[in-house]
Parts: sequence; C-alpha cells; structure tokens
Amino acid sequence: MAVAAFRTIRDQIHARITALLGAPADPELVIYADAGRGVFRYASIVAGRLDADDSRFLATSEDEDLVALLANGEPLGARISVRSTEHGNRASLR
Repeated sequence: MAVAAFRTIRDQIHARITALLGAPADPELVIYADAGRGVFRYASIVAGRLDADDSRFLATSEDEDLVALLANGEPLGARISVRSTEHGNRASLR
C-alpha cells in the first residue's frame, strides 16, 4: 500500500513539474526504426531517438566501429543510423 501511494505521489509531482516546465511527455517507443539521431542509453543494445518525431527505438549492432565505441568509449550522443530488418533494428555509426 505504501509503495502504491508513493508511486501515485511521485507521478503527480512528475506531472506538475512537466507541466510547469512545458516539457513534452515521454516520446513513443517505435518497433521499426528507419532513421536515426543519437544514442541516449546503451548496454548490450542501443536505445536511441528518431530525428523525425523524437520517438524512441531499440537496436543491436554488428558495426565494428559502433561495437568498439559501446565497449570502450563514450557512446552517449553518438550519431548513428538505424534500419529495420526482419530480425530487429540494426544500428551503425554515421
């Protein structure tokens, strides 16, 4: 019960701050991405946002340069291209 009450209060505070700042709601997560923008999170998969409408996407990569950046560099904000395939979205460095 206390956890549910906390979540409700947290959500209400978040909504008020968002309204005050004029910040947009969380963008849509798209399944098929054919565009790109920049990496905003990374792990074993890339999470990014599309230039067209700021919607979010998930992708994997076999691009050697992007894989090296994910493993050894700082990929946040890196410019990537994404294409959808029958096996999921694939990302590569631009």
